[in-house]
Amino acid sequence: MAIGFPGPVAWPAAAGVVVWKNPADGFWDVADNWDPGIPGPGDIVDLTGNAAGYAIKIRNNVGQVQEVKSKAIVRMGNNSRLSVVDKFDNQALTEIIQGTLVLDGASTLKGFFMNQAVLEGTGNATVKGVTTYVNAFHHGPGTTRHEGDGHPPDRPAGGGRRSHACLRRPGIRRAGVGLWHQRPSRGE
Repeated sequence: MAIGFPGPVAWPAAAGVVVWKNPADGFWDVADNWDPGIPGPGDIVDLTGNAAGYAIKIRNNVGQVQEVKSKAIVRMGNNSRLSVVDKFDNQALTEIIQGTLVLDGASTLKGFFMNQAVLEGTGNATVKGVTTYVNAFHHGPGTTRHEGDGHPPDRPAGGGRRSHACLRRPGIRRAGVGLWHQRPSRGE
């Protein structure tokens, strides 16, 4: 008697690793900057080799990726959007100006700058460096923990600050040195 499967078995697709190959600044949506091509859903984005120290610029809705590992400055511009399902680990600055970053996994950011921008999602983010929010919005059930090296509130120069922030993430917390130049407008 033969033992077999009752029908075809659907295995989950293996995530592909997409590597930044351009040893310079560049745009996310240019295929020549990537090996094997522009990252898509399920891909793990590797910005640790040739990208380290450079600025990777996102200028539109690049969609969803599984994970981002980075040593590059990730700079999101006007109306840009990036959604990360698993984790976003950036050992350099993450900068969002008039864009949206969606984090749905545990993420770690070395430095974080938001101006007229949105952070949303269900994930828990930890910011280990200086943080600046200007007209920034946090939405969703995720949390943001700041463990940065910003200056105390009475010494704002060079440290993190928040101005006109609307914070709607339930767990925005600080640890260590103070980060905010002004009192928060909402939240905390």
